Amino acid sequence: MTEFRTFLKILKSKFLIIMIYVGIFTVMMAAGINDDKNKGGISYSAYNFNIAVIDQDKSSFSKAITSYIEKNMSLTDIIQTEEGMEDALFERIVEYILIIPKHYQEDLLSGKNPKMKSKKVPDAYGAKFAETVISQYVDTFYLYQNQFDSMDARMVETVLELTDRSVEKGTAVTVKNQSLSSDKKHMITSFNFAAYTILACVIWVVGEILSIYFEKNLSRRMSVSPISQTKQNMNLISYSSITMLIIWGISMAVNLVLLGETLWSLAGFLMTVNMFLISLVALACGFAVATIFRSKNARNAAANVIALAFSFISGIFVPLSMLSNEVKSIAAFTPTYWYAMANEKIGELDGFSFSRCKEIFQFFGIELLFFVMVISVGLVSKRQGRKD
Repeated sequence: MTEFRTFLKILKSKFLIIMIYVGIFTVMMAAGINDDKNKGGISYSAYNFNIAVIDQDKSSFSKAITSYIEKNMSLTDIIQTEEGMEDALFERIVEYILIIPKHYQEDLLSGKNPKMKSKKVPDAYGAKFAETVISQYVDTFYLYQNQFDSMDARMVETVLELTDRSVEKGTAVTVKNQSLSSDKKHMITSFNFAAYTILACVIWVVGEILSIYFEKNLSRRMSVSPISQTKQNMNLISYSSITMLIIWGISMAVNLVLLGETLWSLAGFLMTVNMFLISLVALACGFAVATIFRSKNARNAAANVIALAFSFISGIFVPLSMLSNEVKSIAAFTPTYWYAMANEKIGELDGFSFSRCKEIFQFFGIELLFFVMVISVGLVSKRQGRKD
């Protein structure tokens, strides 16, 4: 009980600076989530989708399909290099890039089956719409082409004219605002971004408070206490969980305000559980940081490095679909990777069943293993510190 009163006194003495620190990161979290909502929650028409066409063929066919695409989407100029295309997709300048290779029409006339190449933003509405539009034009062209025994340049013009007439009738495509898919994607983004706030705040706050217990004078007093070291450690972890729960609760309140009724769903519940688990991992990291680093500057640096590094390489700031396999291989050694993976899988759920949720529960288990592992590192470090 004395330890707990001491903890409350320490918490009270640092309450103002803790609230300022947590408040700054909470505002950052809310701003980031709200910005994503404003970008993703608008209604779309065909012309909202930006696409780039790299015409290396300069033939009648390539010009015709480019013209058709321009009528249905917004053509955008990009730097036509490999790096330029990757940058355009990463920065969402375009969501889809169609590459018409050289000799495409020539190969058509010679009876070959040439293929156009493409690059796209995975799972983007614009990319899916572009694929539909291009596939419709190409399929219609082949349908008319098969009606002729042979093809030459003149027949290509005829087939293109017939194709243009057919596809001009078109079909209106509408992407409804606030669809279930967009809601879930927004929820995934919100919870993913919240992980960074929780990591940064919990690690710093827990490390700041526990570091006082680990100061030489207070540590020696505690060492001669009749309470066993195991019980003291468990008490410190339990007390630290109070600050963790406060920060987790603030993050949940922000999500509740920004997500509204979307949060009251199976996906919302599972993501809430998932965020609680990453909060436990952050608590363990804060405990370990406090035992390993005695300097305040070192603790602050460690908290920032852990939060930023974990967030950048594991799908928190950048969607997992845009990370290379090499980066994912490294990210698999971080708890935030499994946190982001769990959120992705939760977003794909359309109903509850054990078979559907089995993989999600496995990810939860991996996060708990990280918690146990990091806490163990902190306990070993604390014991070693006492010997020194």
